[in-house]
Amino acid sequence: MRTRNQCRTIAARYTVGEWCSDDGVSAKVTATQWTGLEVLLAKVREGDVFWWRRLIGSG
Repeated sequence: MRTRNQCRTIAARYTVGEWCSDDGVSAKVTATQWTGLEVLLAKVREGDVFWWRRLIGSG
């Protein structure tokens, strides 16, 4: 699966403390409506690096 390969590429380049994913959310839904984003933002603390990347799967 393409998304898994993209995650491996990111993890090989950066230290990833935790992945947060909102799988299956339609691209028609705005990011502010994604429950996964709300959960992730609740975990972000001072000194953390928040890196947003929209990964597109192959299907």
